[in-house]
Amino acid sequence: MNAQWTTIQTEGSFPRRKHTAHIFKDKMYVIGGSGTYGDFLNDVQILDLSKRIVRLDNNFLENFVWERIELKKPPKGSILLEF
Repeated sequence: MNAQWTTIQTEGSFPRRKHTAHIFKDKMYVIGGSGTYGDFLNDVQILDLSKRIVRLDNNFLENFVWERIELKKPPKGSILLEF
């Protein structure tokens, strides 16, 4: 086995930091964090990794697309910790 990192093209999200990310089944979830200017983000970004991209001569015809879910208010009992 020869493991290798591969860059994929995505659409629909923007850079963030101080977030958490998890993969469950075929989806990647990126939760919260802060944006480029330090603003706190109260959303969940979901990337469906099961969708296979159609390729023509090794060129992507379609990018992976992030789906955004905005949280209306913090879940009951949650607290914000900054490290």
